[in-house]
Amino acid sequence: MAPQLVFGLRTLRFGLLFCVFYLLVMSMAVNAQPGGVMGLRFTNIPPVAPTFGGQSSYMFEELRSIDDVDVVWIGSSHAYRTFDPRFFADRGVSTFNMGTSGQTPINTYFLIDHFLDDVRPRAVVMEVYWNVLTWDGVESTLDIVANGVPAPWILRMAVATRDIRAVNSFIRRLVDIRRPQLEEVQPTLFVGDTYVDRGFVEKDPAFVGDRTWPQGHLDVRARQLLYLERTVDLVVKRGIPLLLITQPLPQSTLDAITNESDLYASVEEIADRHDVPYVDFNGLVALDDTADFFDAHHLSQRGVLKFLPAVYDKMVEWGLISAR
Repeated sequence: MAPQLVFGLRTLRFGLLFCVFYLLVMSMAVNAQPGGVMGLRFTNIPPVAPTFGGQSSYMFEELRSIDDVDVVWIGSSHAYRTFDPRFFADRGVSTFNMGTSGQTPINTYFLIDHFLDDVRPRAVVMEVYWNVLTWDGVESTLDIVANGVPAPWILRMAVATRDIRAVNSFIRRLVDIRRPQLEEVQPTLFVGDTYVDRGFVEKDPAFVGDRTWPQGHLDVRARQLLYLERTVDLVVKRGIPLLLITQPLPQSTLDAITNESDLYASVEEIADRHDVPYVDFNGLVALDDTADFFDAHHLSQRGVLKFLPAVYDKMVEWGLISAR
């Protein structure tokens, strides 16, 4: 037998044995005591609490029965806290919001790749929050692992983050025999949140969060730009109209970001390569830094209702929907 083949077979055998051993150790660590992994103090195996944040659990449950909609929204909390389906339903446009907490382009790509054919939207709008381009995607992966049904696409997403915590969270979810089923758990939302429907979360008008933003650059990760481009390419190749947008931020936040123009240019370059429109709404909608935002970057419901007419007009302008 050729030495290369022998080496290959031994490597394969070692890999299989390692995977079995790894799963066994993980299972014992998770299920051996009431404290589970947290009790053993493993730092690279994050807790995967059911309904982490709550909203995504409701969204994934509702997503099972959604298909053939006019528009799918995708992105971070800027998506699920901004694109109110009631506003568009009043104008005869059916929508569904697939935004999740901390969602980066890495997460967006795998969500779109998995669900696009099932949901069958006539158009997709992706909210590109500049700050998530600086993140690794682990936060959103933990959220999706906790609230979605374990599946190969989620594992691929975890691997794509190149962070062992994301992979371990998926494996922990698989081997945790004491974890209650999602349908047995009542999701717990963040303070001041109300899940409306179709993926949208409305914030209590009385809620006020942290309005401060640190001065400095946002250092974009090349890998996030790569997956942003892959997402754009995926949607375009399916023949589905796509619009990239950046929602307005408070002027105080914009003033603290020292490379705003570079952030815009990095997204615009990708959009131009694929002949996809990109609209940065900063400066296009008159908003009050206090009344129209509940923290340093999220619109309040009052801000949402002032912003959405501008989004609607741009969608009509770019042919994603017809004026009604």
